[in-house]
Amino acid sequence: MGIMTWVKNVLSSKAKRYETKEEKEEIEEIMDEHILEKNRELRGAIKEKDIFNMLSVVFNRNQIIFTAYRRLLKAGSKCIDDKERELGHFNCCQKGCSYCCGQAIFVSGYEADIINKVVYNNAYSDSIYINALKYVDALREAGLTEQVLAETDSKEANEKVLSLNLKCPCLGPNEECLIYENRPITCMAYRNYSCAEDCHGRISPYSISFPILDSVLLLFRSLGSGKQKKDVFKYRLLPFVIASRVRSYQMDDNRIVHYDNGEITGVTVINRK
Repeated sequence: MGIMTWVKNVLSSKAKRYETKEEKEEIEEIMDEHILEKNRELRGAIKEKDIFNMLSVVFNRNQIIFTAYRRLLKAGSKCIDDKERELGHFNCCQKGCSYCCGQAIFVSGYEADIINKVVYNNAYSDSIYINALKYVDALREAGLTEQVLAETDSKEANEKVLSLNLKCPCLGPNEECLIYENRPITCMAYRNYSCAEDCHGRISPYSISFPILDSVLLLFRSLGSGKQKKDVFKYRLLPFVIASRVRSYQMDDNRIVHYDNGEITGVTVINRK
């Protein structure tokens, strides 16, 4: 029996009665250090160069980027899955757990174009657009405009967004991702190796953000041209990307709100005489 299995059995055993508080803390410390040690091993096992070479196999110049994007996500996810199996160190992420979806999710210019197309054709598009507008309004009320977030250190920006307890606009009624097959690369490459609750309202100290996004963007840049190359490393917060596509929305029976790039530009009152 491995040390991790033994520790988990001890901690989960209802019959176990610790002799002292110190004994319980000692066992929990062993478990914490073991997770962190395996995280370091897993992180070191996945090299950016290997990721780039692997992604290059599933992406070539003759493919439309939109068509290839889903293949890239699957290839990147498989890369992590394979290393997890090799090391016997598995994440706790599962469908319906959306704690990490409260983080600031930034997407590149390429991802923004793809995700906007996906949202537009999604069966829940109306719900996603409404959620995005509400999300953006909540950010602005907190003084977090797109410009402010762009000028803020990424870690600090993430902490500020997390403190607002907002959820990604692409979450469905059962906390499932409505664009999962075409989700942001950042989401695909983020995994937690402790318990789900560690992600609640914070960035879990036992999580890893794998360097897959950088490899994908370098690949995109090597294949793109002109404005495409320039937009590769242009990041925007996902809700701003989605909200910027909304031109008008019927807020209730009497009002239609008009938007331009996510900003309210006017309200039309519906005359129902």
